[in-house]
Amino acid sequence: MPTVVEYTEATVKLSRILSGKVETDLQRRIYERFWAVFSREMFQRLYASYRRRSRNATDLYPPWNPLKPATIRKKRNRRKPPPSKHPTWINYDTGKLVASYQPGTVSNDTYSPPKNQLRELKPGKITLGSWVKYAEEVSSLRDLFPRTKVLVRWAKESSEVATKAIIPLLGTGGKFWPDNYPGYWPFRDAKGRFSRIA
Repeated sequence: MPTVVEYTEATVKLSRILSGKVETDLQRRIYERFWAVFSREMFQRLYASYRRRSRNATDLYPPWNPLKPATIRKKRNRRKPPPSKHPTWINYDTGKLVASYQPGTVSNDTYSPPKNQLRELKPGKITLGSWVKYAEEVSSLRDLFPRTKVLVRWAKESSEVATKAIIPLLGTGGKFWPDNYPGYWPFRDAKGRFSRIA
């Protein structure tokens, strides 16, 4: 038998809250927690994709073209910067660019990005990327982000995780959900049934 959940002000206004139109401290927490978890999840997927494609993985699209033998020799033998630890890896030299895509941490509804990570959150828009000065140049040669179909899947998966993270803030009367919360949205569907998250 499903748990009955009453509509709350936060629940009714959820789409407005997630687009940045917040009026209360609770709404601000919902907004910040959702986008913090969403950012972490997206960067986890991007970082894993980057590392796999740098090692010639071809199951992620678009795959990166392998390095030429002359490029590998050059990476092994140069003096400045020091020789690459992984001369055969694609788009991986000093490690600075890939490090900027590592997922940050989420604590107290706040996302803390690693050095050089681009994360701009504005009402109705989030921008994810890297502040490393040559990231745009590298991306013009080899797409750092996968094609749209994969990004859409990642965004959906990240949104699902972020939604689960804000559910405790959507409880009735400001109460938090118990740890054994059964996984129901605090919304009814068109037929008046509660929708399951997982």
